[in-house]
Amino acid sequence: MIYSVWNQAARLYDYYEDGTPDARANAPAPRHLGRVDTLGHTPDEAAWPLPFGARRTGSGPTAKGRVARRRGGAAPAALSGFEVPTPLVALAAIWALTFYVWRDRR
Repeated sequence: MIYSVWNQAARLYDYYEDGTPDARANAPAPRHLGRVDTLGHTPDEAAWPLPFGARRTGSGPTAKGRVARRRGGAAPAALSGFEVPTPLVALAAIWALTFYVWRDRR
């Protein structure tokens, strides 16, 4: 399967291949979108996550295959498969701030 990931710096699509057969006709509904309560999703939210085994095969001006996004955004390659939900990060930040203030007052 061919995946296209938008490369903003180069203003081109980077092409990746993962070795699985092309499944355009029987693509399942994207589970990562969930229920839409707002007007829509950003391209990064709507795009398929790039499979772990995909390797870069080139780049070009148009998308080929399935449009995807890199896992983890701008995270280093070693952490590219690690995604943390935003509410969890916010909860951890609130907990850390509360602990810091509590400890400082003692």
